[in-house]
Amino acid sequence: MSASMFSRTSMLRTGYNRSQVDDFMVKVREAYERTQMDPQGLLPMDIRRAAFDEARGGYDTVEVDAALDTLEKAFSQRLRQQFIDEHGEEAWNLELQSRAGLLYERLTQPEGERFDQPAGMGRGYNAEQVDALVDRVAQYFNTGEPITVQEIRETTFARAARSRAYAESDVDTFLAKVIDLLLGIDQA
Repeated sequence: MSASMFSRTSMLRTGYNRSQVDDFMVKVREAYERTQMDPQGLLPMDIRRAAFDEARGGYDTVEVDAALDTLEKAFSQRLRQQFIDEHGEEAWNLELQSRAGLLYERLTQPEGERFDQPAGMGRGYNAEQVDALVDRVAQYFNTGEPITVQEIRETTFARAARSRAYAESDVDTFLAKVIDLLLGIDQA
Protein backbone atom coordinates (compact mmCIF):
# COMPACT_ATOMS: atom_id res chain seq x y z
CA MET A 1 0.00 0.00 0.00
CA SER A 2 1.38 3.35 -0.96
CA ALA A 3 1.46 6.00 1.72
CA SER A 4 0.38 8.55 -0.92
CA MET A 5 -3.04 6.90 -0.76
CA PHE A 6 -3.64 8.44 2.67
CA SER A 7 -5.54 11.67 3.04
CA ARG A 8 -3.84 14.56 4.76
CA THR A 9 -5.35 16.55 7.56
CA SER A 10 -5.59 20.31 7.28
CA MET A 11 -2.74 22.38 8.64
CA LEU A 12 -5.03 23.19 11.59
CA ARG A 13 -5.34 19.53 12.64
CA THR A 14 -2.81 16.89 13.50
CA GLY A 15 -2.33 13.55 11.83
CA TYR A 16 0.48 11.02 11.67
CA ASN A 17 3.89 12.33 10.63
CA ARG A 18 3.95 11.73 6.87
CA SER A 19 7.65 10.90 6.52
CA GLN A 20 7.49 8.38 9.38
CA VAL A 21 4.45 6.67 7.84
CA ASP A 22 6.04 6.70 4.38
CA ASP A 23 9.27 5.15 5.72
CA PHE A 24 7.38 2.48 7.63
CA MET A 25 5.21 1.59 4.62
CA VAL A 26 8.33 1.16 2.46
CA LYS A 27 9.75 -1.21 5.09
CA VAL A 28 6.46 -3.16 5.20
CA ARG A 29 6.23 -3.38 1.41
CA GLU A 30 9.81 -4.65 1.12
CA ALA A 31 9.24 -7.28 3.81
CA TYR A 32 6.01 -8.48 2.22
CA GLU A 33 7.40 -8.65 -1.30
CA ARG A 34 10.10 -11.14 -0.32
CA THR A 35 9.35 -14.65 -1.56
CA GLN A 36 9.63 -16.02 1.97
CA MET A 37 8.89 -13.93 5.00
CA ASP A 38 11.60 -14.02 7.62
CA PRO A 39 10.09 -15.00 10.99
CA GLN A 40 12.92 -13.00 12.59
CA GLY A 41 12.05 -9.95 10.47
CA LEU A 42 8.97 -7.78 10.46
CA LEU A 43 6.12 -9.57 12.24
CA PRO A 44 2.39 -8.85 12.55
CA MET A 45 2.94 -7.60 16.10
CA ASP A 46 5.53 -5.11 14.80
CA ILE A 47 2.89 -3.66 12.50
CA ARG A 48 0.39 -3.47 15.38
CA ARG A 49 2.93 -1.66 17.56
CA ALA A 50 3.88 0.89 14.90
CA ALA A 51 3.67 4.38 16.34
CA PHE A 52 4.06 7.71 14.64
CA ASP A 53 4.49 11.21 15.92
CA GLU A 54 1.65 13.61 15.31
CA ALA A 55 2.15 16.58 13.03
CA ARG A 56 -0.03 19.32 11.57
CA GLY A 57 -1.10 18.37 8.07
CA GLY A 58 -0.17 14.73 8.69
CA TYR A 59 -1.86 11.64 7.36
CA ASP A 60 -5.39 10.85 8.50
CA THR A 61 -4.97 8.59 11.54
CA VAL A 62 -8.11 6.55 10.88
CA GLU A 63 -6.97 5.68 7.36
CA VAL A 64 -3.46 4.77 8.43
CA ASP A 65 -4.72 2.66 11.37
CA ALA A 66 -7.13 0.79 9.07
CA ALA A 67 -4.29 0.09 6.62
CA LEU A 68 -2.09 -1.17 9.46
CA ASP A 69 -4.87 -3.52 10.60
CA THR A 70 -5.17 -4.90 7.06
CA LEU A 71 -1.40 -5.30 6.74
CA GLU A 72 -1.17 -7.04 10.11
CA LYS A 73 -3.77 -9.57 9.00
CA ALA A 74 -2.03 -10.10 5.65
CA PHE A 75 1.32 -10.71 7.36
CA SER A 76 -0.31 -13.10 9.82
CA GLN A 77 -2.01 -15.09 7.06
CA ARG A 78 1.20 -15.29 5.07
CA LEU A 79 3.25 -16.48 8.05
CA ARG A 80 0.53 -19.01 8.87
CA GLN A 81 0.57 -20.39 5.33
CA GLN A 82 4.35 -20.45 5.27
CA PHE A 83 4.42 -22.42 8.56
CA ILE A 84 1.80 -24.88 7.24
CA ASP A 85 3.73 -25.33 3.98
CA GLU A 86 6.91 -26.15 5.93
CA HIS A 87 5.51 -28.14 8.87
CA GLY A 88 1.93 -29.13 8.05
CA GLU A 89 -1.49 -28.11 9.31
CA GLU A 90 -1.35 -30.44 12.31
CA ALA A 91 1.84 -28.74 13.52
CA TRP A 92 0.15 -25.34 13.10
CA ASN A 93 -2.83 -26.48 15.18
CA LEU A 94 -0.48 -27.76 17.88
CA GLU A 95 1.29 -24.38 17.85
CA LEU A 96 -2.04 -22.59 18.31
CA GLN A 97 -3.02 -24.96 21.13
CA SER A 98 0.26 -24.21 22.87
CA ARG A 99 -0.29 -20.45 22.57
CA ALA A 100 -3.87 -20.79 23.77
CA GLY A 101 -2.74 -22.83 26.78
CA LEU A 102 -0.37 -20.09 27.87
CA LEU A 103 -3.10 -17.47 27.58
CA TYR A 104 -5.70 -19.64 29.27
CA GLU A 105 -3.72 -19.73 32.51
CA ARG A 106 -4.29 -15.99 32.89
CA LEU A 107 -8.01 -16.38 32.14
CA THR A 108 -8.49 -18.74 35.05
CA GLN A 109 -7.13 -16.27 37.62
CA PRO A 110 -9.70 -14.60 39.89
CA GLU A 111 -11.06 -11.23 38.80
CA GLY A 112 -8.97 -8.42 40.20
CA GLU A 113 -5.87 -10.64 40.29
CA ARG A 114 -5.22 -11.38 36.62
CA PHE A 115 -2.51 -8.76 36.14
CA ASP A 116 -0.08 -6.82 38.30
CA GLN A 117 -1.08 -3.46 39.70
CA PRO A 118 0.70 -0.34 38.45
CA ALA A 119 3.99 0.46 40.17
CA GLY A 120 4.15 2.88 43.08
CA MET A 121 1.21 5.21 43.33
CA GLY A 122 0.60 5.03 39.59
CA ARG A 123 -2.62 4.69 37.70
CA GLY A 124 -3.50 2.03 35.19
CA TYR A 125 -6.36 0.42 33.31
CA ASN A 126 -9.60 0.00 35.25
CA ALA A 127 -9.40 -3.62 36.48
CA GLU A 128 -13.16 -4.18 36.32
CA GLN A 129 -13.29 -3.17 32.65
CA VAL A 130 -10.24 -5.26 31.79
CA ASP A 131 -11.74 -8.27 33.58
CA ALA A 132 -14.94 -7.86 31.53
CA LEU A 133 -12.97 -8.13 28.29
CA VAL A 134 -10.87 -11.00 29.62
CA ASP A 135 -14.10 -12.79 30.55
CA ARG A 136 -15.24 -12.41 26.92
CA VAL A 137 -11.96 -13.97 25.77
CA ALA A 138 -12.49 -16.80 28.29
CA GLN A 139 -15.99 -17.40 26.88
CA TYR A 140 -14.45 -17.69 23.43
CA PHE A 141 -12.12 -20.42 24.68
CA ASN A 142 -14.76 -22.16 26.80
CA THR A 143 -17.88 -21.99 24.66
CA GLY A 144 -16.80 -20.68 21.28
CA GLU A 145 -18.76 -17.46 21.77
CA PRO A 146 -17.39 -15.20 19.03
CA ILE A 147 -15.00 -12.37 19.74
CA THR A 148 -13.24 -10.48 16.99
CA VAL A 149 -9.82 -8.96 16.65
CA GLN A 150 -11.53 -5.65 15.88
CA GLU A 151 -13.54 -5.83 19.10
CA ILE A 152 -10.34 -6.25 21.10
CA ARG A 153 -8.53 -3.50 19.18
CA GLU A 154 -11.36 -1.03 19.70
CA THR A 155 -11.79 -1.66 23.42
CA THR A 156 -10.59 1.18 25.60
CA PHE A 157 -10.27 1.21 29.36
CA ALA A 158 -10.76 4.07 31.77
CA ARG A 159 -7.83 4.90 33.99
CA ALA A 160 -8.09 4.04 37.67
CA ALA A 161 -6.12 4.44 40.86
CA ARG A 162 -3.56 1.73 41.64
CA SER A 163 -5.82 -0.23 44.01
CA ARG A 164 -8.46 -0.67 41.29
CA ALA A 165 -6.13 -0.91 38.29
CA TYR A 166 -3.93 -3.22 36.28
CA ALA A 167 -0.54 -2.29 34.86
CA GLU A 168 -1.14 -1.15 31.31
CA SER A 169 1.89 -2.90 29.81
CA ASP A 170 0.81 -6.28 31.23
CA VAL A 171 -2.69 -5.93 29.79
CA ASP A 172 -1.42 -4.64 26.43
CA THR A 173 1.01 -7.56 26.10
CA PHE A 174 -1.69 -10.11 26.94
CA LEU A 175 -4.18 -8.59 24.48
CA ALA A 176 -1.51 -8.50 21.75
CA LYS A 177 -1.01 -12.24 22.24
CA VAL A 178 -4.77 -12.82 22.09
CA ILE A 179 -4.90 -10.89 18.82
CA ASP A 180 -2.01 -12.94 17.42
CA LEU A 181 -3.83 -16.14 18.37
CA LEU A 182 -7.10 -15.01 16.82
CA LEU A 183 -5.32 -13.96 13.63
CA GLY A 184 -3.63 -17.37 13.54
CA ILE A 185 -7.00 -19.10 13.81
CA ASP A 186 -8.70 -16.86 11.24
CA GLN A 187 -8.28 -18.31 7.76
CA ALA A 188 -10.27 -15.62 5.94
